[in-house]
Amino acid sequence: MYKDVFQSAKTQALPQKIFVDFGSNVGSDLRQVIHDGWKREDALAIDVLPEWIDLGNELFSKFEPPIPYFIGEIFKTEVFDPNKKSEPLGDSLDLFSLKDLNDLKGRVTIISADFMFHLFGEKDQERLAQCFVALLSNQPGSSIFGLQRGSEHAGIQKLPYAPKAHWYGHSAESWKTLWENIFDPGTVKIVTEMRESQEETQYEYIHGNRKVLWLYWSVTRI
Repeated sequence: MYKDVFQSAKTQALPQKIFVDFGSNVGSDLRQVIHDGWKREDALAIDVLPEWIDLGNELFSKFEPPIPYFIGEIFKTEVFDPNKKSEPLGDSLDLFSLKDLNDLKGRVTIISADFMFHLFGEKDQERLAQCFVALLSNQPGSSIFGLQRGSEHAGIQKLPYAPKAHWYGHSAESWKTLWENIFDPGTVKIVTEMRESQEETQYEYIHGNRKVLWLYWSVTRI
């Protein structure tokens, strides 16, 4: 998915193309994006824990300059208010000096969201998707993509080792429907692909040695 959306973004003729990585951890994935040719000052890492900034700088500071980093929870109105009108800005936005995410509305070329959506319930997954759409540029080629735990059938999934624990998993079909209900018909290309894990991981142990399904997806404006 990454290579496809990266290539789609290259077709855009914009003064600034912004790549945002939500749940960026230490920023290793975003640094790979920069290595692949994205401008460092236009690549933004977002997470909820400030410790990741320090750890990322400690790991990479000997080899390269820092990357723009923003700490905050997108569901908090002081971080992102979907109902607040964004003020007109110039052609370029300084990602190092962001005080919230409102200035990013309609300006982001690519949004990456790996290992993220399955951490939320059904309603909050839809709410998060709507927030991402508000940030996404209207230009053709602008994309949201990611991967997450998937399920053969959409619904609440229980964990064998913890009967009271559960998570909401989307199927490839229900995930596509979620995005179709947000965007106007015919305005985006939606790709969903369910893959079975080929390796033994801690997820298989947690889920009772059952094979783990991963949902790969992308949503691209056309």
